[in-house]
Amino acid sequence: EIKGLRHPCAASGIGGGNFVPNNTILGRPTSPPFLLLTGPNMGGKSTLLRQVCLATLMAQVGADVPAESFSLSPADACFVRMGAKDNILSSQ
Repeated sequence: EIKGLRHPCAASGIGGGNFVPNNTILGRPTSPPFLLLTGPNMGGKSTLLRQVCLATLMAQVGADVPAESFSLSPADACFVRMGAKDNILSSQ
């Protein structure tokens, strides 16, 4: 469960502009075990995936996570498929 998560680069002030923090809940008894993101181009899907994966990795190594609150069970993998250039039918 993550509340008020900001991308680490946005939290440090790199890039400027306004960044809206995100809340993400996965793997709880009342929430889904995975996340399927769909939406228009430039809608923030990749940013959300990257920031959740980075926050999980940062928390597990003991780094500061830019979030209001963050609780997790240890993870041994983070699976992400990004990009429309994959050719799944050819196993690529």
